[in-house]
Amino acid sequence: MQDDQAFHVLLAEATGNERHAGLVRTLRDLQHEQNIVVAGLTDLEAPHDEHEAILRAVASRDAEGARRAMAAHLDAILARAR
Repeated sequence: MQDDQAFHVLLAEATGNERHAGLVRTLRDLQHEQNIVVAGLTDLEAPHDEHEAILRAVASRDAEGARRAMAAHLDAILARAR
């Protein structure tokens, strides 16, 4: 779970946008409790695979691929929370 949160913070920091990074850091703190509940209800491998897809797109400088991977990740988070 801490790795999940750290991934999102690192990705936000990589944008070079400090406001965005600060927002993500704040949201990380708010998400901590929610993540504990969701982790107990879902497969923890799914977020890892989603993060890998995002990371591959970012590493390849594929902005559209990163956008799609992040959108898919957010959709999956919502689905897991339901």
